[in-house]
Amino acid sequence: MILVLVYPLSLQQADWVLLSRQFAWIAFAALVLGTLAGNSTLRPSRLVALGAAFGLGAVLLLTIAAVDGGPFRARAVALGIDVNSWLTQVLAGEAARGQTVFTLFLGTTVWASTYIASVALARGARAWEALVFPALCLTLNVSLALTPLLLDLVVFSLCALVLMVRLHIVALEERWQLRNIVPSGEMDWRVLRGVITSTVALVIMALITPRVVAEAP
Repeated sequence: MILVLVYPLSLQQADWVLLSRQFAWIAFAALVLGTLAGNSTLRPSRLVALGAAFGLGAVLLLTIAAVDGGPFRARAVALGIDVNSWLTQVLAGEAARGQTVFTLFLGTTVWASTYIASVALARGARAWEALVFPALCLTLNVSLALTPLLLDLVVFSLCALVLMVRLHIVALEERWQLRNIVPSGEMDWRVLRGVITSTVALVIMALITPRVVAEAP
C-alpha cells in the first residue's frame, strides 16, 4: 500500500493540477480490485478488460466527487462539457486549454500503475513486474516536477527493497517445506528485521548527507 500511494501523493506535491486529492482514492480502489482480480482465476485478457472498465468508471466518478460545489449530476455535466470543449479545440487544430483532461490522464496513470502492480503481486508474487510501471511513473514525475521530490523516490526504492526481500523469504520458506527443511528459530523475521534496520539507516543517511556536504567548507 505504501508503494502504490507514493506516486499519487507525489503528484499532489508536484501540484500539476488544482484537483488532485482524488489520486490517493483512485490508487486505493485499484489496489483492492487488483488484489481481488489477481487472486481469481480470470484469464489475462479478462483481467485487462476488467481493469480498463472499472478504471474508467473509478477515475471519472472519483474525479467528479472531488470537485467542490453543486450536486453530483451538475458536476458530472460540467466535466463532460470541459472534455467536449477540449476535444473540439484539438480537432479544430487550436491550442487546447483547461486542466480537466490532464487531471483525468494523471488519474488514469495512477489507476493503471496500481492495478498492474496489484495483479502481478497477487497472481504470481512477481516483484519486478509489480514495481517497474509504478517506478517509471514516479521517476517521470520526480524528474519533471518543479518541486524537489527526491525523497519520494528514496522512500519508494527502500520500500521496494523490503518487498523484494520479503517475497524472497516467502519463496525460501516454500522451498524448505518441499524439502522438509525446518529453519532454526524465526529466520524469516530476523532477516526482515535486518533489512528494515538497514532501510531506516539508509533513509537517515539520505536525509543527513546532503546537509553535511552543503555545510562543508
